Amino acid sequence: MQLISSNDQKNHLSNDDSLTEIKNYLKINEHLLQTIEITIKNNFSAEKVFNQLDKNLPSYTLGKGRDLLIKNITRLAKSFYELTKSKHVQLQLETIRTDMCRLFHIDNLRQRLLCTYLGPGTEWLDQSNVNWNGLGKGCNKKIVKDTKNVNQTKSGELIMLYGLKHESNLPVVHRSPEIEKDKLTRVLLKIDECAQEEEDV
Repeated sequence: MQLISSNDQKNHLSNDDSLTEIKNYLKINEHLLQTIEITIKNNFSAEKVFNQLDKNLPSYTLGKGRDLLIKNITRLAKSFYELTKSKHVQLQLETIRTDMCRLFHIDNLRQRLLCTYLGPGTEWLDQSNVNWNGLGKGCNKKIVKDTKNVNQTKSGELIMLYGLKHESNLPVVHRSPEIEKDKLTRVLLKIDECAQEEEDV
C-alpha cells in the first residue's frame, strides 16, 4: 500500500500479497458487510479498535484476509492518531453501492485518511489543476482545469486529505468515483480528525 499526501510524499505500508488476501475476504463477504464506526478520544487503544473490528466484521474467511484487514486498520488508526492535534478521531469502514460525492470539494476538517480496499479509489486533483474560484458553485467543469489529468487512488492505496482547517493551507480537492452505473461496490476506510472544540460535546 502507498501513502499519497498533499505534498506527494509516498510510503509503502504493505505488500501486494496482503492486499490480495484482504480483497478476497471482502468479495466473499460483500453481502454481509455493514458500516463500522469507532470513536477514539484522548487515548489510543489498539485493543479497543481490534476488538470492535473483530466483533463486527463477518467471521467467514478462507484465508488470512480478515486478520490482515483488522491488523491493517488498527495500525493505520494508530499512525493517524499520532498525527492529530485534537487526539479525537472518528473511524468508519463503509460499504458503498451508490454514487456519493460526485462534485469535487474540500472537506471541512483538519485532515482525513482514506483507503479503498475494494472497488474504485478516490479521485483527486493536483493543486495546479484546480480553478479555486469554481469551488462551491455546483459544477465540476468550473473546478477542473484539465479533465484528462484527474488522479485516482488504486485499491489499497492511502491518501491523506488536508481539509479547510489544516494549517498547511494546501487542501486536497477530491470526489468519490462513479460506481452505480456499473453496479460496483466500494469498501472504504475513512479516518477523520475531529475538531478540538468537539472534544467536550
